[in-house]
Amino acid sequence: MFFFAQPAVGAVLGAAVLGEALGAGYLVGGTVMSVGIYAVTTARR
Repeated sequence: MFFFAQPAVGAVLGAAVLGEALGAGYLVGGTVMSVGIYAVTTARR
């Protein structure tokens, strides 16, 4: 699960450490990614 969240962690660290701006696209992408992570981790095998 943590492997899938790596892009979000990188973006948050970029904002915190480097002062990068996180816009609406980041929020939309993070939401889509969160739904995907949820779907993958809760899928029946």
